[in-house]
Amino acid sequence: MGSVKANVAIYLDKSHPKKSNECAIYLRITHKRTRKYYPTNKSLTELQFQKAISNKPGKLLQGISDDLQRLKIKAVDIIDKMQGFSFDTFQKKFDNNYSANDTIATIFETHIKKLKESDRIGTAISYLNAKVSLDAFKPGCMFSDVTISFLESYEKSMLEKGRSKTTIGMYLRNLRTVFNEAIHEAGVVSADRYPFGKGKGKYKIPKGGNVKKALPLDEIELIYNYKTKVGSVRHEAKLLWLFSFWASGINIADLARLKYSNIHGDSIHFVRKKTENTTNETITIVVSITANMKEIIDEIGNKSKSADSYIFKILKSGLDATRERALVLQQIGVINANIKLIAKAVGITQNVTTYVARHSYATNSEKKGVPIQNISENLGHSSLQITMDYIKGADPEKKMQNANLLSINKK
Repeated sequence: MGSVKANVAIYLDKSHPKKSNECAIYLRITHKRTRKYYPTNKSLTELQFQKAISNKPGKLLQGISDDLQRLKIKAVDIIDKMQGFSFDTFQKKFDNNYSANDTIATIFETHIKKLKESDRIGTAISYLNAKVSLDAFKPGCMFSDVTISFLESYEKSMLEKGRSKTTIGMYLRNLRTVFNEAIHEAGVVSADRYPFGKGKGKYKIPKGGNVKKALPLDEIELIYNYKTKVGSVRHEAKLLWLFSFWASGINIADLARLKYSNIHGDSIHFVRKKTENTTNETITIVVSITANMKEIIDEIGNKSKSADSYIFKILKSGLDATRERALVLQQIGVINANIKLIAKAVGITQNVTTYVARHSYATNSEKKGVPIQNISENLGHSSLQITMDYIKGADPEKKMQNANLLSINKK
């Protein structure tokens, strides 16, 4: 015999009328003679209520009638998808702002709101861009629309617009996250609709091509020795880029947030901003302070070395997450603009950015024999594979040497 399903009803609480004779309206859930009531934030008089739940509520009550029916349908849909009913599980799913009739854009918006509330502004912007892109491809898109064919068509459309596989992959990973949330947290999508995966009959999200991003040490030395006017914007941009390289490839978002309290003896201890709210276990990265790094701190660091002072003059206390991110992005733009000009001046043909400093740390450390595990820990990567992706394909000279091992001399 199957499990007993709960019953859903719209209920008017006539025992607690307000001065206006209006009474609060609840969803009443009954299961095995136990009843629980869930507020709808609606209230009507008894006469209005009877009309609202009828087949002809009239113009004045149509909106409330529709809202009540949507809530009831949502409750019924949740119960139908539950393997076995429990009030705790029902409430968790019901309290979500999701319903079976929501579009992907709507659920993206809910996810974006959560990210902003957690001060994860950068990630929120990434999800917003994905939402806009997907909604432009198919306005009003529902989860039922997201099939393997849909995803393949979306990828093709984005490539035809000149978007990179890196961007496409980022947007689709965001969609995959929202899809998983809709299945496991909200319970509004059946798991058998899940189109992503590596196996046969599943859609595999594309990865970006591995383009050379690392500079060899002799080119970094050219940047270091390039003469800039002390105190100028270009001079400071050069030093911040070099600091990022020497500080185990620290990205500018984390560099900007470093405080003197992060310095412990001869090392800097910090948690990556990107991962501080995404992992169950906080991972502290420890970077040794080299003589080069100490010189930079002494030259352009804040002279106030109190524990709460930022090391560099990018941020200041009391800023909200949105303003912090704006200032970090502004600083990245300044560094990139100036480091490109320096690179061009010394004859470096590669497009040099702050991201290149991070890759250069990883690749040159590997060349010098630093274990991949150590490099991965210093970069704050979640897996060795990510670190390997940073390094592989970054040394064409080494590839040529390996290829020449199979050469045959003509006699």
